[in-house]
Amino acid sequence: LSLLLCAACGTTPTDSGNPQSDPVSNPSSQPSGDVGSTVLRKTEQGDNGVHQYGPQEEEPDMEMTADNSVYLKAAGAVGDGTADDAPALRSALDKLSSGGYVLIEKGNYCLASDVTVPQNVTLVFMTGAQLQPAAGVKLTVTGFVKADVRQIFGGKGKVAGLIRNAGYPQWFAPLGGEDDYDAFQGALDVCSVVKVPYIGRPYVVAGLKITHPTRLEGIGTTQVELQILSDTAKRMFDIRSSDVYIGNFKIYGNGNENSTILYFNNAQQALQNITLSSIWAAKLGYFLRDAETGGQHVINNVNLLDLRGDLCRMTGIQMTDFRTGLRLNCVQVQNLGAQYDVTQPGMSFDGVQDMYMTDIDVTGRGPKSVGADALRFKNCTHVTMERAMMEYICGHSLYMEDCSDFYLSHWVGSTHDMASTEMVRCRNVLIDLWLSIGDNFEGDTSGGKNFPVPGFKLVECDHITANGMHVQRMYGDGVVLQDATDVTFNGLTITEVNGDAFIEIGNCARNTVNSLSVSKTQGKSVILVSPDSKAVSVSLQGGTVVDELQGPCEK
Repeated sequence: LSLLLCAACGTTPTDSGNPQSDPVSNPSSQPSGDVGSTVLRKTEQGDNGVHQYGPQEEEPDMEMTADNSVYLKAAGAVGDGTADDAPALRSALDKLSSGGYVLIEKGNYCLASDVTVPQNVTLVFMTGAQLQPAAGVKLTVTGFVKADVRQIFGGKGKVAGLIRNAGYPQWFAPLGGEDDYDAFQGALDVCSVVKVPYIGRPYVVAGLKITHPTRLEGIGTTQVELQILSDTAKRMFDIRSSDVYIGNFKIYGNGNENSTILYFNNAQQALQNITLSSIWAAKLGYFLRDAETGGQHVINNVNLLDLRGDLCRMTGIQMTDFRTGLRLNCVQVQNLGAQYDVTQPGMSFDGVQDMYMTDIDVTGRGPKSVGADALRFKNCTHVTMERAMMEYICGHSLYMEDCSDFYLSHWVGSTHDMASTEMVRCRNVLIDLWLSIGDNFEGDTSGGKNFPVPGFKLVECDHITANGMHVQRMYGDGVVLQDATDVTFNGLTITEVNGDAFIEIGNCARNTVNSLSVSKTQGKSVILVSPDSKAVSVSLQGGTVVDELQGPCEK
């Protein structure tokens, strides 16, 4: 992507980590203050440049010996599935007041009364062993569990507490039927770390609630497959806790436009410290969204790493109550509207105050899709976005409204139905290496869509600097400044434009183009309406230069 932009714009890559060092920048036109997020761009924490939140698996701090181990049957248990073995289990635990291991031999151990396993005790399940609390009975486990990947908890009662080491859905219920919810929810309720083995087919689940700090991950190098439960199910993961990690899953949705794969249910409290990593999902409504509390409860410190959502009927990534400490690394919303005709943006951000984005991709539009922007920002500040590609979009490639302090670098926006980039009431934005390509222009007979839209439009914006921008193949105008002030372009190339190449409209002031190249333009090349705006070092191939106020326009 970087090479493509460099070739198109005729520029040399600079150190994007320091926007102010760009040799073609105009220092006097640089946005003031900290442009974009610098805090989130530190990489010394590892884990692909960010800390992966969520609990880690614990291990018992004592070795098993004859002195700290008790066999459950030696403590009086029967294990026939009928006799009450709760007194025997309590007796075994009483003998391990300083901690140790309860060894559970093969058998079904009925528990007719409540039992609590303390934090310093490990339950060791031998092959064929199972604890079965009766109806209305609670088995609370706050220590460790050692067992194979098979069912070890049964009965009609409840397993509660928080197991300190990793657990498996297979511990809690049989799998392989039409609904694997009980097994998964049982593991999520009781384990701080849940590992899901790859089985070569999807697990069938929906509505999984995460209510305490949890690490949920598919095991192995192949993504573990999940299938949403039914055509009417609305959520796959309902995240209601801070300190959560979910990773290594391939998820098949149901095509329901109201469905959500990753739902941040922050209606009751603020959430923070969440990592979502290596997740692919298809046939869904929303890939990720939140409960939208209007800012009453917000979400901070979220990492989205290597995510891809295909065939989104609604917004792929929708962040409304997300505020600070957000990082998106290699996030894609593919085939937006390619199968479904949609009107929602691929990614939408409202009110974000500190975010770093890199390797962002939104692609696709349907034959009747209208107004679905690729990226939409409203009321956002201190955002850095590096390396982004927006293709075949039935709206804007990028739309920004009431935003400030942005750094945008290495961008490709192509084949769009509205202005490739439009900013409204934005300020303090620095742009490096920007490529906008439309469908075609009047002199082309390739049969593209005839949308008379500009490549780059600023409305009521101020203090915008663009370095190395290329605008090409537009049915409308190339660059439009409407009521914009203190805008500077350094190295602007406009070619194959059906409208005017570069124009000011309304109350503009102090706008400057340094090194402008215009070619194959059907309309006028440069229109300036402000006496203190100027175009310096202009190269024209066809078209005419028009300065409405006879101000400076040097060829």
